[in-house]
Amino acid sequence: MSYFIPNLKCHIVRALAELGIAILYAHTPQAKGRVERLFRFFQDRLIKEMRLAGITDYTQANRFLQEQFLPWYNQQYTRCVPNRYRALPEEVDLPLVFSVREARTVGKDNTLRFRGQVYQLLPAQGCKSWAGKRVEVVQLLDGSEAVLYDGKRLRYVVLSEPAPRAERGEELLSQRQYVAEQERKVWKPPADHPWRRSWKVRGSVIQSKRLDM
Repeated sequence: MSYFIPNLKCHIVRALAELGIAILYAHTPQAKGRVERLFRFFQDRLIKEMRLAGITDYTQANRFLQEQFLPWYNQQYTRCVPNRYRALPEEVDLPLVFSVREARTVGKDNTLRFRGQVYQLLPAQGCKSWAGKRVEVVQLLDGSEAVLYDGKRLRYVVLSEPAPRAERGEELLSQRQYVAEQERKVWKPPADHPWRRSWKVRGSVIQSKRLDM
């Protein structure tokens, strides 16, 4: 099963779901109160115990926390529960599970675009064309990439690589065309322009003023 989750904060949800791990959210005040009581216990009791032990620096505090306080706390307040850990199946690819994935739709030419690169998908699994199918572009923790369809890796070839941003900027600047600045001319109306003509107002003739612009 493949999961198409665009939001980065949901990738941990997808990874845990693939491993069969359910997340129990603290939706009730009682569940949140247990955490708050634990923090309050450490902030109150730990500080007092370190004061009684005469601790004055971080090195002594860390040593006291690991060697004395935590063993005492675990012995007094920890409850033994059945072991719920299960063996990891051999077919599970942990680097692939703990990866960042983004969904893409394959074009009619069997290509997809991802962050400025063009990926050409090759025929595989008895399928000659991947056009119109939803695939996932995976970024692994070691920096490598993969393309998944239905949880299986597809073969691909990168057709183009994005140029560095600085080089793209210089290329765009070199393509600019400069237009020489032309001298602005002052427009003057001709002699027969309506502004220079006379007109009648209530039976009288008024001569328009000469406009010298």
